[in-house]
Amino acid sequence: MNMNISDTKSIIDTDLNLDSIENSASSYKDKDLFDTDEEREEEFATSNDKQVHPIELGENISLPKELVHCNKLLNHLMQMETKVHPFAAKAAFDTLIGALTARWVYSHTGTSTALYIIVIAKTGSGKNIGLNAIEQILESLNKGEKLVASQITSVGALDDLFKDSPTIVNIIDEFGDVLSNMDSGSQKQLATAMKKVYASSATSQYNFGKYSSNGGKQSKDMNRLIKRPFYSILGLTTSEQFFEAANINMINDGFMNRFIILNGEDVKPIFNGIETQKELPEDILDHIKHLTDNQPATEMLLGSIKPPTYFSDDSPKVIKMTEEAQNYYAYTIGDADLENSDIYQFCSSEEEQNIELSNLRRNISIRWRENSIRYATALAAYEGHQEIELYILQYAYNYVKTLGIQFLNLFKKEVIQTKLQKQMLLAEQWFREQEEKSESSNSKRYTLSTIGQYMYPLKHLKGSERKHILDELVSINVLNLYVSGRTRQYYLAKD
Repeated sequence: MNMNISDTKSIIDTDLNLDSIENSASSYKDKDLFDTDEEREEEFATSNDKQVHPIELGENISLPKELVHCNKLLNHLMQMETKVHPFAAKAAFDTLIGALTARWVYSHTGTSTALYIIVIAKTGSGKNIGLNAIEQILESLNKGEKLVASQITSVGALDDLFKDSPTIVNIIDEFGDVLSNMDSGSQKQLATAMKKVYASSATSQYNFGKYSSNGGKQSKDMNRLIKRPFYSILGLTTSEQFFEAANINMINDGFMNRFIILNGEDVKPIFNGIETQKELPEDILDHIKHLTDNQPATEMLLGSIKPPTYFSDDSPKVIKMTEEAQNYYAYTIGDADLENSDIYQFCSSEEEQNIELSNLRRNISIRWRENSIRYATALAAYEGHQEIELYILQYAYNYVKTLGIQFLNLFKKEVIQTKLQKQMLLAEQWFREQEEKSESSNSKRYTLSTIGQYMYPLKHLKGSERKHILDELVSINVLNLYVSGRTRQYYLAKD
């Protein structure tokens, strides 16, 4: 698949509406990730002395070789267990860098580094690295309170998570089971709440405490307002679990399109034997501490060492894009309604004949740009860059888009086509039942209006949907079609 992107156009800042974002973040300290140019050069000179080869995960999925620190961390994740699923390790990496930059790094557009990710992989294929690696690393950094490794089943349970920490990394094993309950009732409200928390930005607030997991409204004095809540999800599931629960409404209502979905069903695990390394290597540990640790005020006053730049809850960092990256973001990636942009062209390409897919391309791609800037911001921040360079944003977008298209193709195969086949079978059974009731030796013909009135299996569908199913049965010689003027009559084909 050719994933090349067209050349960028000149940018007009007012079209991006960047000024309003700048103003909303003007109260924040605009500090560099490194205190001086010399410090930054020394850091990266040391890093680049050591050759770090990116793990090969496929086109647009492997990390760029220029991201030295990112590749070091991902390579380490691949070696932490005796059996590792590569896509689960990549998802763990994506989740980790978001968590390590949580609440103090934001994009130029105001979005946080939180990502919603799902990994689809076979049972026993090593996908548990997604939980184990994040748990071990956050614990080693004394940030274990950020991790919640459990399913949640209500808005109250989501509220309860924020009682312990404003930063939540929610790892959900058997994610398909949670998804299956999100079509109705309290768990449908949970999906709505998850969509809301996903939108957290440099200026957002979350008022938790309205509900509790043990039921009922809490008293008003139990409420607590959190500035800039951070909530990320890493869901682990098998293909059977996921597609048993998934349906087209979850994409059309905006829930599923917030997720980056890595289909690792056919990806082979890595076997490390006894060559595992669970503890963070010293250079990775030092790099993370350099970016995230708060230094004691006494050290600053004494001046014994110049502490690295750090960020507290009151001083988040807005990482800007270079001019080339802004061009790419605004016009090349673009939007479903911005003509000639990549997303517009994807949405405008010829749709499949199935009526179920009429808006699916738009709904699946509408969040690609936002997920790309979230991911690019986390990559740049973890690497220690002061800006999001063009190659980082290009990688982030191609990564999100590639996985989005792969998921769309899989979704059509596993959900849409399966549903169509079931509907075709029900329609065929109805025709055969009518034939058995008839005393005529010739098959009885039925118009579309008659079928719409009496064919109970397809009665709830739109007329165009019924017609598509009937025409599919004609194409495989189950039914015959008689056309006279504008009248279409369907009847069972004789064996």
